[in-house]
Amino acid sequence: MPPKRRAQSEIPSGRPGIRQSPRSHPVPNGLSGPASPSLPGPEPTSVSNLSTTQVTPPPASDLLASKFDTLINLFTSVAQNLQSQARLEPANAGASSNTPDPSASAPSTQGTLSQPPPLQSAPLSLPAAISEPEDGAILTDPRVRPLKSRYPRLDAKSIRQILEGKFRPENLLRLRASNFSLPSSSSSVVVGGHRFETQLPDVKLEEYQSLLVLIQPFIVYSQCLIRFAPPPLQLDLSEALWDYLFTLCELNKTHTWESVRDYHIAFHYTRLDDVYNPEGWRHRDIHLEFNMLRKRPDGSTRRAAPPEPSPVLVREYCWRWNRGDPCHPPCKYTHRCSSCNSPLHTARECTTTRSTRSGNSNREPLNTPRAHFAGNQPSSNNGTSATNTGNRP
Repeated sequence: MPPKRRAQSEIPSGRPGIRQSPRSHPVPNGLSGPASPSLPGPEPTSVSNLSTTQVTPPPASDLLASKFDTLINLFTSVAQNLQSQARLEPANAGASSNTPDPSASAPSTQGTLSQPPPLQSAPLSLPAAISEPEDGAILTDPRVRPLKSRYPRLDAKSIRQILEGKFRPENLLRLRASNFSLPSSSSSVVVGGHRFETQLPDVKLEEYQSLLVLIQPFIVYSQCLIRFAPPPLQLDLSEALWDYLFTLCELNKTHTWESVRDYHIAFHYTRLDDVYNPEGWRHRDIHLEFNMLRKRPDGSTRRAAPPEPSPVLVREYCWRWNRGDPCHPPCKYTHRCSSCNSPLHTARECTTTRSTRSGNSNREPLNTPRAHFAGNQPSSNNGTSATNTGNRP
């Protein structure tokens, strides 16, 4: 006999049914039905029988919401940790007094993500912020200690700028042993607990009065560069810096000092990008020399002529001065009284009586009329030489 066809309602759906476990499951309260068999039996013949033993799972939306809550809580905790670490770093650098409280920006609810505050970059005219402790910490560098012992007034700010290749050439005078950056003339501004260096020079160009003023600080600058350079380049860099200094001395012989000073500053700026390269210091920049150097007005290296030496005084008396006549300098004769050798009065005003006069009296009689003299030489009167010795009236 062919098998009996089941009704349409008894045909199971396309989705596979849940096979019951051989273990017994408790029946919920309020539901009646036969207990589940302890041994696996035939599959249920109707869907209605499955509802009596299947546990209804929670909705999918609730599961998704709980997962989102977990992710939100996780991201919130990570953001709080990042904010706390970002605020603790300035405190470790010595700026804890000016660091904002991390709890001030903590999120108030767990359901929202708090974005970390954006990093504010410095203005274009200012470099990155440098805290005060970093300037002091650089003095403990083993390369800096020998420089500090040789040049005690070398400040940490200049050392750090030379080490980073940011030292402005016009501030070279700050490296002199007799000059250093005073707090009143410091070129920095404090913003939010951080110090920013301005782009204004500390030294005016007018302070570089001659090449000798430039040589001493440039030698200090050269010693710093040699100390900070890689060991394989130190010897070659030292020779190149000395060659450049000799070049400045040669240019100063034939060109004005103002043009040599401007050339040096412009050339030094071209070396900041590769300050430890010996070849850059050794090779001359013909383009800068042509545009900036100016010849001396006389076109030679001769210095200004020294003043003429004063005439050598002789022991003879000046008769012109002794007579009371004006004697224009320079005069090689002694302006003293021919009677008493006093520099306070002339022979005409002298009250001392002398019977005889010394022989070194220009051989001119004191009582000879003025018309008979032309300078300090005796003149003739009607062909007769007027000579009279003594101080007789």
